[in-house]
Amino acid sequence: MAETSVAATLPYTADDLAASLPSLLGPSTAPLVVAVSGGPDSIALMHLMATLDRHVTIATVDHGLRAASRDDADFVVAQAQRIGLAAQILTWVGPKPTQAVQGKAREARYRLLTSFCRETGASLLTAHTLDDQAETLLFRMTRGTGVSGLAGMSSHSFRDGVSHLRPLLRVPKARLLAACAINGWDYRRDPSNEDPRFARTRMRQMLPALAAEGLDASRFGLLAERAARAETALRQAAERLRVLAELPAAPGLLRFDMGLLDREPEEFTIRVLGEAATTVGGSSMLRLDRLEHLAAEIRLAFRAGSTLRRSLGGATFTLARSGRVTIEVEAPRQRGRGVRQRPVDPDSTQTEPFAAEARPFPWQ
Repeated sequence: MAETSVAATLPYTADDLAASLPSLLGPSTAPLVVAVSGGPDSIALMHLMATLDRHVTIATVDHGLRAASRDDADFVVAQAQRIGLAAQILTWVGPKPTQAVQGKAREARYRLLTSFCRETGASLLTAHTLDDQAETLLFRMTRGTGVSGLAGMSSHSFRDGVSHLRPLLRVPKARLLAACAINGWDYRRDPSNEDPRFARTRMRQMLPALAAEGLDASRFGLLAERAARAETALRQAAERLRVLAELPAAPGLLRFDMGLLDREPEEFTIRVLGEAATTVGGSSMLRLDRLEHLAAEIRLAFRAGSTLRRSLGGATFTLARSGRVTIEVEAPRQRGRGVRQRPVDPDSTQTEPFAAEARPFPWQ
């Protein structure tokens, strides 16, 4: 459970970290890469990791988005070397975005960090705190997230094949600030964290008012833990249904018995079809509203005894009159007038052309 009241203000110590890490690391003796931005949370994690008997390397990313970004990276390296830790600057090279800057910077940051971890055979540690979890949930709630989104960040996940650990996810930021203050650990502040142009900043600025009403970071953390528990149960149930409903299909295709899917709660159908879309289409993230729309259309067409053909996330779904739904890689789109295949029964070999300017799929 998340920490509360008095405990939430005490400096976080090396003993606290040593007590929590074994449950995350398990028996692994792999080297560890700690991502450090120079802010108080990651600086505290760096100093605390230096007290442990582990092979630790510090990695800091120079995004090149601010004039002072290289100075901040050099600051991290100097601080790490001062306490006997090896450090590496990872530089984001190439053109920088002018829109969705924070999201694209995050993608670049993790791409650099995971690549470095794969090169060194290391696990990745980041200093996400309980407050970060609260911001994440609030951010997702404003976008109408589902149960999966409400589960928030996980203390242990995998990113591009790299083990990603968040040992401070249940720790309030106040405890890390207190640790920096009492130990005299210097850190930097990123001015972009105070820039209201960014959604994360606006979410952060809302939290004090919510906390005054009782919805503080610890409550968000509790919500995330309970949602994660529900998410695990739903995912396992959906997987059992997927195995029962899957039918033989040619390589590269997936096929399901819509009759079996339709007899189960709608949530399970959405999950089975969503998993199929990501598996076949290769998309790492689907918009939930579009996936829900797709599942509803397929369900309604099945009940009406109709055929249907729709695309989502690089995958095409074809419902046959037999009640079988087949998922395949979406064919390349054609510009101007072109030919697509009319939705027909995939159990048949017949296809008929129609004009490409026909009504587009409503979620594209």
